Amino acid sequence: MQPPPEEGGTARRRCVWFVSCSLFLALLAGGALLVFYIAQPESPDTAWFPVAGMSLVAIPWLFWLATCTYRCTKIGDVERPPLRAAAVAPVPNNKVSPVDGGDDSSRNSRESEAPLAFN
Repeated sequence: MQPPPEEGGTARRRCVWFVSCSLFLALLAGGALLVFYIAQPESPDTAWFPVAGMSLVAIPWLFWLATCTYRCTKIGDVERPPLRAAAVAPVPNNKVSPVDGGDDSSRNSRESEAPLAFN
């Protein structure tokens, strides 16, 4: 069963892919700069690597925090899926019926469940 068509269609899906890939590339670039900072000897030329690397790694985190904050504080026009009835109604009695139609005498047994003693 296919999901219902959404507003925006293909343009919306492309935008999601573009944002996701951009955030992933920022994460990779930031990680690469941090690895280069660790691997390269310390010099004035590599002094900006940790700042740029941490900034690039922080971009997806900031995007995620901003998205969560927006979704939590958004008051108007909340789209929620309609509530559906439960798929299975609860059993009215406490007796559990056998699955395969087999014998359930072990369930109704009053014997102890303690293990047998070893000789």
